[in-house]
Amino acid sequence: MNTASIQPAPTAGNKELFKTAQKWVGQTFFGTILKQMHNSPFKSELWSGGRGGEAFSSLYDQHLAERMARGAGRGLANAVVKHIQRSANNQVK
Repeated sequence: MNTASIQPAPTAGNKELFKTAQKWVGQTFFGTILKQMHNSPFKSELWSGGRGGEAFSSLYDQHLAERMARGAGRGLANAVVKHIQRSANNQVK
């Protein structure tokens, strides 16, 4: 796969927009998936983590969602950036 098509152009505005899109993808997409996974009736009590798991699972999920967005979510974040840029270009015309 050509990584040049995944990365936005390296301007300062694009970098900030891409970082913001990655945060958004992490919170809305991966965060929702992780939340639904924890609320699933098929979850195992073997991996519950006890009281510590209850106390820190949301922080761990937030960190995990951010990491997932920086890895597998790069393509989705890039698609969001491209859509925003197209919309901005259409409004300027």
